[in-house]
Amino acid sequence: MENVSNPSEWWLIGTNFAVAGGTLLVATVAALVAIRDGRHRDAERRDRESAQARLVTCILAYPDVKITNHSGLPLLDAQTIGLFEPEARTFHAVESERSGTINAHDHWPWPIPPEIRSKLDVPARESLVPSIRFMDASGVEWERQGDLPPRQRTAAPKKRG
Repeated sequence: MENVSNPSEWWLIGTNFAVAGGTLLVATVAALVAIRDGRHRDAERRDRESAQARLVTCILAYPDVKITNHSGLPLLDAQTIGLFEPEARTFHAVESERSGTINAHDHWPWPIPPEIRSKLDVPARESLVPSIRFMDASGVEWERQGDLPPRQRTAAPKKRG
């Protein structure tokens, strides 16, 4: 007996394959869009969290390290944790006293101790890059070296409600 197929069966099979392929394509595109949107939301969240931290600067105003809060919110705490000599690639770890609250648009000078100043070469004094650690108004701790972007050290507190 000869098995003769009906042309309408081939159309039905072809249509089913096309629908399955279209469904798979739509699901793939939806997953990619969701992933991209999630990454975009994460980037916006990180940007919001670091808004105040980007406005905190540290410069060397020899013989002091000057931490300045350019934001509209207070810093809860700040301290100098090191001095980096880029040319000698030397990091001098220090731990200054803590600043306490640094109000909005205010600064806090920390004088470099004489024992550290005596270790520094005269040309190095011009190129020293301070490293600081500070806590923003929301309680997140950050580190920053010179004009590099701040790095988050602790997680942002979870919002209740």
